Formats: sequence, structure tokens, C-alpha cells
Amino acid sequence: MTTQRPQPKPGRPKYHDFITDIEKGIIKTPEFQRESAWPIEKTTALLDSIVKS
Repeated sequence: MTTQRPQPKPGRPKYHDFITDIEKGIIKTPEFQRESAWPIEKTTALLDSIVKS
């Protein structure tokens, strides 16, 4: 049996919601062709720069 993923909702999500979803594993972040995955702090900084641009 497959697990259903939550459907995206229309609207403008809050920055905090992105971070929470990453921490819960709902949003997956790629390894970006590096030897190891980015730590949460670096991923947060990337998303912060995207949201603010």
C-alpha cells in the first residue's frame, strides 16, 4: 500500500512552514552533487535567499 502525499494548497506558504516541512521530511532537498548532503543550516540559508529574492 502506498502512502498518499499531501496535496499542495493554493496560496503563499510561510517561510516557517518550509523549514518545518524540511525537518519533517515532507520536502526533500537534493545533495547538489556534493559528497554529503547539506546540513539543515545551509539548506535553510539557501531557502532564505530564494524566499527573499
